[in-house]
Amino acid sequence: MLRQVTENRFPNLDSTLGSMSGTDLLPKPTYGRLPVFMTGGGRQEMEWIAQNVDGCLFYTLPLEQQDLNIQRWCRLTAQRGEPGYKPFNQATYIDLSENPNAMTRAIHQGLSLGREPLLQYLKAWEKVGVDQLMINFKHSRRPVGDVMAEFAEHILPHFPAGSRATEVK
Repeated sequence: MLRQVTENRFPNLDSTLGSMSGTDLLPKPTYGRLPVFMTGGGRQEMEWIAQNVDGCLFYTLPLEQQDLNIQRWCRLTAQRGEPGYKPFNQATYIDLSENPNAMTRAIHQGLSLGREPLLQYLKAWEKVGVDQLMINFKHSRRPVGDVMAEFAEHILPHFPAGSRATEVK
């Protein structure tokens, strides 16, 4: 239904999700198709997800498990740089300590840690193939402005815009 209402003018729809006739959804996407990223499984098989969405948005898991998830995703879609490739994105909560070397502690769907261990995580996630990382500071014990300033000074220079430090397997 989402594809029908965003890609067609005045679509006629009738399904278990609802009906639509003689009306249109506005505004339409400005630049072509509205990208759809799947979060979780939605009670669908991974093969169906890979075929029907534009990318995957997964939550933070142990690195080895996320690596396996990314390998499977690439087998079902395509390897980076090949036709049919679909990005694998990850969402995580970060509580950045004032101590740059603070040990890592797991928090709900994320990590509490210092910037040095965070930098190692970021490089490891990049190496296994996380294409985009969405960071949420909801659980931050520090003012977000201070955390963002630390990111700008100490983290972002390691990841210049438009570059990819590693090649995917």
